[in-house]
Amino acid sequence: MPALAFIEGARITEIAVNHHPRRFGKSKYGLGRTLRVVMDLLTIYFMKRFLTRPMHVFGSFGLVSMLVGLVISFHLAWVKLVGSQDIGDRPLMFLAIVLFLTGIQLFSFGLLAELVMRTYHESQQRPIYRVREVVGSSQLKATD
Repeated sequence: MPALAFIEGARITEIAVNHHPRRFGKSKYGLGRTLRVVMDLLTIYFMKRFLTRPMHVFGSFGLVSMLVGLVISFHLAWVKLVGSQDIGDRPLMFLAIVLFLTGIQLFSFGLLAELVMRTYHESQQRPIYRVREVVGSSQLKATD
């Protein structure tokens, strides 16, 4: 919760509290819950860094995947044309196809996510950024 509040612009602080030992029952926090906490932290990290620009992450992975698929394809084409070897039954060919198609899907997903985020912010009628304070010119006034 504090991480989400920080993303929205809240200031976070710590307050010292007294912790009392458990007198009844037992803790339900174990290793099984650790995986869920890690997944939540990754989600918050993604939201903090890429919420307003999802194309940066999905587009980057998509372009890298397509590029690797193309490089492998060109290598296989070279082997086929120059080396006159059969490439139809090689696992590398299937990897090239899968990488290229995955890259197209990731890139397309990035475009769709970009459109969804822009639509979301426009429908809320709020900017994609927060201005906490304007420093410098006395003519500018901060507005909410």
